[in-house]
Amino acid sequence: SLLPGDAEAEAALRELEPAARPAPPPPADAGPPAATPADLLRFCALFGGREGVVARMWQRGTEVGYSPVQAQLDEGLARAHLSGEQTLGSYVVHRDDTVSYVVFDLDIKAANLERAWGDPAATAGLRQRVHAAALQLRAALRAEGWAPLLVDSGFKGRHLWCFLQRRLPAAQARAAAHRALAAAGLSDPTLSVEVFPKQDRVPQGGLGNLVKLPLGVHLRTQRRCAVLDEAGRTWGVKVLRYEIKNLTPPDTILRAMQAQITAEREKRALIAKSEGQKQEEINLAEGAKQAAILRSEGEKAAAINNAEGEAQALIAVADATAQATRAVAEAIGTPNGLNAANLKVAELYVGAFGNLAKAGNTLIVPANLADIATLIGSATTVLDNVKGIQMAKSAPQT
Repeated sequence: SLLPGDAEAEAALRELEPAARPAPPPPADAGPPAATPADLLRFCALFGGREGVVARMWQRGTEVGYSPVQAQLDEGLARAHLSGEQTLGSYVVHRDDTVSYVVFDLDIKAANLERAWGDPAATAGLRQRVHAAALQLRAALRAEGWAPLLVDSGFKGRHLWCFLQRRLPAAQARAAAHRALAAAGLSDPTLSVEVFPKQDRVPQGGLGNLVKLPLGVHLRTQRRCAVLDEAGRTWGVKVLRYEIKNLTPPDTILRAMQAQITAEREKRALIAKSEGQKQEEINLAEGAKQAAILRSEGEKAAAINNAEGEAQALIAVADATAQATRAVAEAIGTPNGLNAANLKVAELYVGAFGNLAKAGNTLIVPANLADIATLIGSATTVLDNVKGIQMAKSAPQT
């Protein structure tokens, strides 16, 4: 069976409710007193839900809704919620599919509220009925050993918060809550009742359903979601002063709350550190990749430049050789050009034998000294042919 709530924790939370006697109205610009660190710590420990995420209420004209915020309920968010700067909700199911509290949400059905619109007597009657149903359910829960906390939802109903002595699987908590709801015997057709958690487990990547946290301001009505006193105030009582009393919970509870928040802080620090290391490794890898790409592009450009330089050098040598050959051919066609060519060939022939003699100790002599004359004759024949071709090209065509 479901375990009843922690009496010490609930007694401490009841100290957060407005005073039973109406206090004198504060000045128009005065807000609620600032919460102490112990108040904020207590609030986070009692109402913290799914790890690493809270719901933030928003308003656009007459439309209101919630958006998830990736943040853990901590002292800063609790202070903003209690001061009315923000209105927060809690995703009930933890990441391990357990819950630390059960919430019963009693509301006037929208159709009945619309029919009563503009009729103050009918509206007041509906409000009295939902409040009476909440008291009936609270009595039934107490008879089952629960210790519910009655809270004004801020709009059209009541919330009953039941804190657990330890976290239980959501499926077990839901089953026990529905048994208790059935035992209460609520039968008013103008009302609806929801039980949170609504799921036995939340799929990976999901968040589950949320419930608005108490003691904040409902954006649609601008009414604070006050904890109601033992007598059960009638609907529509205006809270003239809101105060969080400075209480010191028992050492065991305080140590447990402090340990939980410290663990969450350390977890967020480890996550931030790992994210930083991950980003550092990504940056180093990207830098190495870019360096390799730039280095290969530089080597490619250098190779292209070298190839182009060699090609241009070969072209220049070929052009020079061609120009020299053309100059020799033109010189042969001039008067005495052939005799000069014969003389040059002879000089080169004799010079080649002289270089061979310098390179070694052996004296090389042509086997047939007539070869010189034969070589010169062959060269002369070639030069005559070249000259004949040039003269044929320059002769006029008839």
